[in-house]
Amino acid sequence: VRKSYREPAETFAVNVTGTMNLLEACRKVDSLRAVVVVTSDKCYLNREWTWGYREDEALGGEDPYSASKAATELLAHCWRSSFLRGQGVALATVAMIVVYVIPHSLRGSQLDYSKVKAGGSAHEAITTGR
Repeated sequence: VRKSYREPAETFAVNVTGTMNLLEACRKVDSLRAVVVVTSDKCYLNREWTWGYREDEALGGEDPYSASKAATELLAHCWRSSFLRGQGVALATVAMIVVYVIPHSLRGSQLDYSKVKAGGSAHEAITTGR
């Protein structure tokens, strides 16, 4: 989220334009039957609730990252209605919540977030400082 304030255009390019490019490529695959677009729970209007958001909640976006995720949800809905449904392709969106859980036995270790961002597991990202 912080990076989206420094680089808002890149945030929208990656999240919205990147998704559009992917969905356009999907339109050209005759054998395709389903697409899942994964966004973030940040796509919903932040109401500071203590419980999770539901799929029928209002979209929001007071920061560039959240707005780009809400725009991605709208884009996916548009492509589903305008193009993919007519081709017999199902499209679903999933708004994920990212949770990192560090095993109790490893607490106090140093966490290397670059390894998590690169696709490694949280366990691989934990170092002992040795």
